[in-house]
This record gives sequence, C-alpha cells and structure tokens, in this order.
Amino acid sequence: MTSSGWKHSQTALKYIENNDTSVEQRIEIALAMPSSEVKPLTDAIDSQDIPSNEAHLTVTLTIERQSKFTRGMKRTREKIEFHCLRPYQMKKLDKSKPFYQITIPYETMDDLNDRIETLLFDMHRFADDNHCFLEARIEHQETEQTWS
Repeated sequence: MTSSGWKHSQTALKYIENNDTSVEQRIEIALAMPSSEVKPLTDAIDSQDIPSNEAHLTVTLTIERQSKFTRGMKRTREKIEFHCLRPYQMKKLDKSKPFYQITIPYETMDDLNDRIETLLFDMHRFADDNHCFLEARIEHQETEQTWS
C-alpha cells in the first residue's frame, strides 16, 4: 500500500467496503512495516498449491495504431510480452512474426477459461492505454478451442 500513496489506514479504508476491525489492524501493520519487509505478490502466488493441469497455448497478436499520429506499437507489444505473457513461460515461436507459446496451469476447464479471459482483458487494456488496437487469438491445440 505504500506504493499507492496511502499514509494512513483511514484513507485506505475508504475504499474497502468491509467494516471489519481486523482489516484496519492489518492495514496499519502493513503501513508501519518498511517496504523491504512487505512480501511481493509473486511470493504469495508461488506459495500456493500449483494446479495439476497445464495448457500449452499458441497466442497470435496483431497490434495496430488507432490513428496515424499515434506511436507506441512497439511499447505496447513489449508491455504485453512482459506483463501478460512472460508469467506463463512465454516462448516466441518466430522472431519476425507475433506468434507465442505459453503454458497456463489450471484445475478445471472453467478455471482455464477464466484465466484466459483475464489474460485477454489485460492485453486489451495495455493496447488501449497506448492508443492501439489489439487483435489477439489464443488457441489450445489439444482441444481445438480458440479465444479472441
């Protein structure tokens, strides 16, 4: 929370609908800690149980400018690769074309669908933030299922 600028627990609690006192105590403890003691989110994810199944997916990205005056297609691609695809062991299949292979762990097909919908939402958000259009296609070769 220190990175978001909250210096007092009351400010943070304005955005939380729960009136539980334990939440306030946890926020105060976190604000009192130096930032080096606060564990990053990736540590919390690593400590959870890893789902049993893995889906090997092929991702195709097409990024276009929203107008001829817009710059940032390269930046958009780099942000999507770094923030969205890299956590899923991204492998670029062709250096000259936007084809990637990712591996997503999942427990059920509904879980896989939710993860892919979240991934697509995040990729579209990065493109929109950089004034670009994104056409993304994710294919699961084993089930022949596609998302876009």
